[in-house]
Amino acid sequence: MTIINEKGVNVAVLGATGQVGMVMRRVLDERDFPIKDLRFMASA
Repeated sequence: MTIINEKGVNVAVLGATGQVGMVMRRVLDERDFPIKDLRFMASA
C-alpha cells in the first residue's frame, strides 16, 4: 500500500527510452500525478 501525501511520491520509470517508458512519462504528465521525485532509467 502506498500513502500519497501533499508532497507526492517518489517515482522511477524503468526502460524510459522504450515505448512503454515514453507512454508512462506522457501519462504521468497528462494526469498531473503527484510526484515528489522522478527518475528515468534505461537498460544498458
